[in-house]
Amino acid sequence: MARVQMVLKDGERARYVYHAKRDGKSLSAWLREAAQEKINNERTQRRLATPKDFDEFFRRCDEERTWHGQEPDWEEQKKLLLESKLSGVAAT
Repeated sequence: MARVQMVLKDGERARYVYHAKRDGKSLSAWLREAAQEKINNERTQRRLATPKDFDEFFRRCDEERTWHGQEPDWEEQKKLLLESKLSGVAAT
């Protein structure tokens, strides 16, 4: 395993350590995960340049969809949002 040394601005180390501990991780593990997330985000944010790119993007969106069946109609969705606001609990 390779060792990497970093130079940080004042306060950055403490802020990173705080977030790492909050997530139950070591600083090294937290930084590795942050770097991997950045790489993954760059992969998914590539430009859609051709109609084929758009078709592939929407095909993947359809595959990743988490709801089952038809989405609620807009009036039903607004009702759920209002109920959620009033109760303080997210229903959607």
